Amino acid sequence: MGGRRLAQELAIRPDAPPILFMSGYPGSDLRSEDSVDPDEPMIQKPWSIEELSRELRLALTPRSDPLNPSVV
Repeated sequence: MGGRRLAQELAIRPDAPPILFMSGYPGSDLRSEDSVDPDEPMIQKPWSIEELSRELRLALTPRSDPLNPSVV
């Protein structure tokens, strides 16, 4: 099972964890193949500890639900 499929399987769970995609492929390749949604957190290899920290922080920050703004 690939990372995208695993993320989809986890997303349907009520206790779904945050996901941060990581890839060594150029971002444009992944996004053009519809492997990763442009709104999903993703970090490209090689990354610095600062980049990883920033992306993890973003991935762990709750997002509001556009259909239910009271959910954060």
